[in-house]
Amino acid sequence: MKTKKKDKNQHCCELMEKFVSDPRIGINYNQKFREYSIDLILIKAAKQDIFHCPFCGFKLPRGLREEYCNILEGKFGIDCIFDSKKIERLPEEFKNDEWWKKRGL
Repeated sequence: MKTKKKDKNQHCCELMEKFVSDPRIGINYNQKFREYSIDLILIKAAKQDIFHCPFCGFKLPRGLREEYCNILEGKFGIDCIFDSKKIERLPEEFKNDEWWKKRGL
């Protein structure tokens, strides 16, 4: 199993890079939470998190959804990340991957 990310790609390998960027393929990357998932065809709007690349076997980085929620609750008093009115008022860094990159996560 590979453990080192290839430097030329944002993702672990060329195939993952290709399929994540192709909207026709059901492999997804959520940069805000650093989560990978595969769409489940039989269940509408359902996704299955994945923890290893299905192409090269690379162990994908852990998702950061829990850390994100903890920061929002502790710093802003927001206990529901899906409250769009509260989310709109957050600093821009919390609307993309900047929040975790800035903290070295």
